[in-house]
Amino acid sequence: MSAPDSKFRETKSSAERQHAGASTAAETLLTGMASGIYPKAVQSIARMHSEVFDAWMTCNLELMDFYKGRYQQDRALAKAVTQCANPSEAIGVCMDFWGRAMTDYSGEAGKLANLNSELAAETVKRISEEANVISRDFATERQTAA
Repeated sequence: MSAPDSKFRETKSSAERQHAGASTAAETLLTGMASGIYPKAVQSIARMHSEVFDAWMTCNLELMDFYKGRYQQDRALAKAVTQCANPSEAIGVCMDFWGRAMTDYSGEAGKLANLNSELAAETVKRISEEANVISRDFATERQTAA
């Protein structure tokens, strides 16, 4: 037998093992669904995903508000530069703009860092609570089954 044939047999054997494991997992899942334990777990997992999604969207909304303000300032800069009487005045307008932009961006970075920290702590707390609920449900199911 050549090397490729040998490799194919190993892969096939591995696939057969994976199929057997999936079959066992499916039987466990069906048994759990019949007892009502897995729908509770699915609901808990859905709540955990919802928490993470909500935190992510909160950060996105904050950024959108920030960008809106910055874009309005960008538009105002274009208008202000065209109304300058000379290049020296235009340079001053641009320098003021970039100074405010740097202050705004560093302030927003700090704000986002604090927001992310708060959201992460709250999300971890809630996910931990949901994980404990799932663990208790599984432990109760195992004790009942034994």
